[in-house]
Amino acid sequence: AWWREVASVMRRYWFLNILCVALPSIIFIIYTAHKMAKVKQVVDVREKKQLEEKEARKKKRKEKFEEKKKKIVDAGGRVEDIEGLKEDSDDENAKSKEDNLKASKLSSDTPSKLFLAYFFVVVLTTLIDIGFIVGQYYIYTFHFVMPELWQCRHWPCPDV
Repeated sequence: AWWREVASVMRRYWFLNILCVALPSIIFIIYTAHKMAKVKQVVDVREKKQLEEKEARKKKRKEKFEEKKKKIVDAGGRVEDIEGLKEDSDDENAKSKEDNLKASKLSSDTPSKLFLAYFFVVVLTTLIDIGFIVGQYYIYTFHFVMPELWQCRHWPCPDV
């Protein structure tokens, strides 16, 4: 029967459609996972570097504090005078927060590569779907128009 051949062709056609529509999304997911792994590596390295720099600054501050403490004690100063020497690190924290804020503002002015990749995946998927719909229109027997009367010639149809 001819309808079995048509059904077989249509099943293969729609399988190909599902494959072609899913492929850009699968590629995008793999691309995103790869980029996120790279970003995590960069963030880890940056955090480690910042921690090392913070430790170095803390050590330097401690050395300066010890020098000033030694000078005050050598000059015959009292322990109460030393208490006023402690330095605040609030200025440093505010400065680093401002730097992070500036960096995030600059990077948000342009669309990211991830957003552009997602945009192209959506556009490509839409074009593929439109192409398959047009293809089905030309393959399908009735061209989306069903006949007004369908004659059934087999039992148990009422027209037999």
